Parts: sequence; structure tokens; C-alpha cells
Amino acid sequence: MIALYHSDPDLLEFSAEVRACAPVAGADDLYDVVLSNTAFYPTGGGQPCDAGTLDGFPVEDVSHEGDLAPIVHRVRAPRPLSGLVRGCVDKARRLDFSQQHTGQHMLSHVLCERFDAYSLGLHIGRDDAYVDLAGADAAPMTRELADELEAEVNAWIAQDEPVRCFFPTPEELEALPLRKKPAPHPELRIVCIGSREAVACCGTHARSTGQVQALHILSWQQSHGNLRLFFVAGLRALRWAWPRAEQAEGAARLFSCGAQDLVAAVDRLRAQNADLARRLADEVPAAQAEAFFAAVRRRAAGEPLQYVLGRAWFMGLPFVVDGRALIPRQDTELLCEAALEQGRRLGARTALDLCTGTGAVAVALARLGGLAVTATDISAGALALARENARQNEVSLALYEGDLFDALPAGLRFPLITCNPPYLTAQDMENLQPEVRREPALALFGGADGLDFYRRLAGEAPARLVPGGALLMEIGSAQGEAVCALFSGWNPKILRDLNGLDRVVLAQRNPTMEGEEAAWSI
Repeated sequence: MIALYHSDPDLLEFSAEVRACAPVAGADDLYDVVLSNTAFYPTGGGQPCDAGTLDGFPVEDVSHEGDLAPIVHRVRAPRPLSGLVRGCVDKARRLDFSQQHTGQHMLSHVLCERFDAYSLGLHIGRDDAYVDLAGADAAPMTRELADELEAEVNAWIAQDEPVRCFFPTPEELEALPLRKKPAPHPELRIVCIGSREAVACCGTHARSTGQVQALHILSWQQSHGNLRLFFVAGLRALRWAWPRAEQAEGAARLFSCGAQDLVAAVDRLRAQNADLARRLADEVPAAQAEAFFAAVRRRAAGEPLQYVLGRAWFMGLPFVVDGRALIPRQDTELLCEAALEQGRRLGARTALDLCTGTGAVAVALARLGGLAVTATDISAGALALARENARQNEVSLALYEGDLFDALPAGLRFPLITCNPPYLTAQDMENLQPEVRREPALALFGGADGLDFYRRLAGEAPARLVPGGALLMEIGSAQGEAVCALFSGWNPKILRDLNGLDRVVLAQRNPTMEGEEAAWSI
């Protein structure tokens, strides 16, 4: 069989006669095919085989058992192949392996010159490549030394020296500068890289050093006088370098410097941090410093800043916060502002806040609106927070532990009810930001569609509202129409936030007493 890849490594399409085609045992669509000639390189010498097609059918493996044995192509086809067939070698795969193999020869040569090392073996995989060398432990491998070796190889690549593969005569073999001269053999193939490297090798190689493009040493292992160098060459090296270059440019922008100055900028930052640590140790009591760094560690671990600080601001008022209740958010201030306005229009003196949590809405209504506020929550921990926040803001709340209206005394009714209930859907819960996952799920999940609490409010609120009373509910940004539909007999209105998103639904209980009319507008 004629191995066309020996004479022309760029030959990727060829015609050949099928000399044998045998089915693979246990497989209906696999055949072992022997050709009169082939451009497919078989697995060997640490290099994987080529891939491609024969007559359009995929070649899944190419093997060669010895110099005198035929090259066998394992082909996945619906029928046996016969006669004249057309072969096509995968160009990208051939180039990739040729770049790795040639780069390995160059790297091994540089190490041989430096440390009198010699190659023990080569491995080229789809994603990794390494070379094993003996005698390369004259100096411990370091990143600095690896950079020097890599720079020398890349300078050689840039020279674009020719790579020549041939079968030498005994006289040519004797004249070659081989480190170890093999015995003459008709199948002995020599690879010469420029005027520096000559080595016996059966693999595929680049046409010139320039075709290798680049080489980078990734890492290494040293043991018992041997060295294993992991590397990438060619397009693999470029694919490795591109995202890292982009990351370096991004980091450099943060430091307002060029990528070439990034290391110096990081060193300066390290020095500044070390100086800050020394100053903290000198000027700040140890307990205070530890509390600070403990807070930094909590924040770095994803804990919400408000929980770390133990404080949040709502409607210009300070609130104690922790993991027992949701953090008050500015979005909810629209609910509070609308409730204060509605309370003034109604002339309300009392109000009820359901799902009070930290008590943010209840405290704001009491402090800013002068209302006597009753508040409920199913969580005892949340009510404890609400009690503390009422004390710190110098207001009094009537607090009841229970589910919505359940804990309230019978017959108690209000002209104004506010509620920021759990309204996240099942899908919302799956997509929560990591920080929000630190807040209590009890205060977030509103059922599969997020509307469970609004359905209950529509059924239970009439018994707790005076005729003409108003109910204000915070909602999710896509829930306005659905919530309004639940309160279709209440003249519901959607209030939108500064981003134009649905945020609050305002509903009025229809007057039921004789002569009573709606007492509000907005």
C-alpha cells in the first residue's frame, strides 16, 4: 500500500482501489477497508489517526499494525465498498495534529540543546498534548524558564524555516546530524526542521515552521529525572490566548492602564492592600477590624448588603433587617405613598397592614400619616422585627401573629388595608438571583402562578373593609391585569412605578350601606 501522506502532507483528496472490505463483527454498518493507496494517516507515534470520508461515508478509525501490514480504514457505511473510491481527509484535524507534532519536535530540540534531554514519547489528544523527556531536570522547571523556552521556539517559528520529510539512503542517513542514529531501513523516515532538527518520525508535519503559528507551554510535571511538558500549538494556542487577552484588556481598563502594565498595577494594589492591613492593625482595635473583615466575607459570600449591615432605609426611615423578613425595597414605597394619599382622601384614622414583614409599610403609615396601624404576619420572627422597628421609629403598632386576617379580633374593620404579599411564581423562584435566595421563601412564593394571596384577599377582604374602604396591594410587574380581574367588582386601578411597570393595584369595596357613595379617588 502506498502511504500518500509520506510524500505529500497537503494531499487531502485521492482516489484508490478497494483491495479488501470485511464487515466488523457485531456491527451491521461497519467495514474494515484496505485500499491500494491512502492519504489517511493511521494512529501511531503518539499521534491520532486522520478522519474524513470514503465515498462520502465517515472514516471512524485508521490503523496500521506494522511496516508490512496494510493500513485498515474502519468505515461506517450501509453497504460494502468496492471498486474505485474517493477519499477525503479532514483538513482541520490534519492541520491541528500536524501543528502539535511539529511544535513538539521544536520544543524537544530546544530542551535537548539546553539540558541534553531526549524525547521519551509524545501524546496528542483532541484537547491536550504533551511530550515526555529524560535528562531535562538539570534545572527545576519554573514559569520563567518555561517562558524562555517558549520564546525560543516561537522565534524559530517566526523564521518560517522549511520542514522536509524523506526516506534517506544509507549515505544520507550517515551524513544527517541525528542525536541517535537508527539502523538503515527502507521504511525509515526522517523529518528535518530547517538546519537545526533532524529526527526519525512517521507522523504528519507542517510544511514550514511558520505554519505552526505559535506554541505555549501550559504546565509541567517533573519526577525522577523525567519531565512532562503540556503544550498547545497552532490554532489551539491562539484559541487559548484569545479569551485571556480579552480578560487582560478588561482588567487593564479597571486599572486605567494598558494590558502591558497590568502586572505592575496589580503589584501596586497588593502593596496598597498590605499597607492598609498594616494601618488597620496599628490604628483599629482588633475586634473592630475582625468585625469589618467578617462583614466583607459575608458580603463576598453573597449575603445581601442590608443583612450584613443590619440596616435598610424605607420612606426616609431606618429599619432593622435580618434573615427573618424581606428587605424593604424602594419599589414598595409606591404602595406606601398611594396608601398615605388614599388615607388622607378617606379621612382614615386607622389602617391594617397584612404580611407586614419588617413592619416597613406599617411604621411609615403610622409615622408619616399619623394612622393607628394594625399589622399581621404569619412569621413570629418577622413580627419581632416589626416590633423593634416600631420602637426605634417611636410609633405604636397593634401586632397579630397569623395568616392574613386569621388572627384579628372578630368584627374589626378598617377604611384602609395595605398588603405586600408573596407573589413570585414557581418559575420566578427557580430564576431568583443568588442574593434574593438568602431572603425567606415564605415571603416570596405566591403559588404556581403567583396569585394565591390575591385570590384570598378578594374573598376575605370585604369582611374587613368598611363600605367604600380601599385595598392597596403590591403586585409583580406582569400581574396587573390578572389581579384586576380578581377584583372586577371593585373598580380596580393599576399604579405604575417610575419604570412604567405595574406595581400596585388599588381597589375599593363597593358601598353597601344606604346612601353611601365612593369616598375616594386617585
